[in-house]
Amino acid sequence: MSDKGERTIEAVLGEFLREQEGKLSVRTLRQYDSVIQLLVHCLDGYGWNHVTKKDEARVAERRKAPGMEWKFCALFGPEHIVGCYDEFLGYFMVRKVVAGKDLMRAAGSVTKKLAAWLAEKGYIGQAEAREGVEAGAEAARDLPAAREIADALDEGAEYGPEDVSDSEEGHFSVTRREGTKLWVTSLAGGSLGPIDVPGWIAEGLKVGWRVSGVLGKVGRRWVFLEAWNVYPM
Repeated sequence: MSDKGERTIEAVLGEFLREQEGKLSVRTLRQYDSVIQLLVHCLDGYGWNHVTKKDEARVAERRKAPGMEWKFCALFGPEHIVGCYDEFLGYFMVRKVVAGKDLMRAAGSVTKKLAAWLAEKGYIGQAEAREGVEAGAEAARDLPAAREIADALDEGAEYGPEDVSDSEEGHFSVTRREGTKLWVTSLAGGSLGPIDVPGWIAEGLKVGWRVSGVLGKVGRRWVFLEAWNVYPM
């Protein structure tokens, strides 16, 4: 938690954006601003999941101060930013943001740049910065691919209720891949497959990625009837 006189998350992110002015094109700077706004929104909503008991006690104490702003980014310092990258890149950008591939790619690129910058300024250590840079680089590569796969799976669904003998809805983790066939495990632990998908999708869906949607059984095989999101992290 940021004490009086220390830099808050919102102040540090503002500093980061100001330093990018003059270095980036207008279009790229606009993307940076959009990603930082989304990161702030994520931190204000979910950052509380990552605070310590000590931080919670200090927050409770400061509730007594009149006029205190209770947004996470106004209370806590920049050491809490990179620790929320998994939530931001692995959940928030996929589940909560309706965005095209360009913004998805930018989310990874900007968080990668931000992690390195935080270390340069002494706000976080080098080890944490390396983790943040790696997470951002992976997201810049995987988030656009995941969005494209989710859209293709949903648009490619061609079976109606009359074709389906069984169905299951939820989140499915890819556990195995052979050619154009996939096998998945539901959150309840059940294994489903083989699932027929186009070759490029089978190649793109990595073991460990999750797909949310509806699977239906057609004959002896399973197919996606609906695909909502693909979570690459």
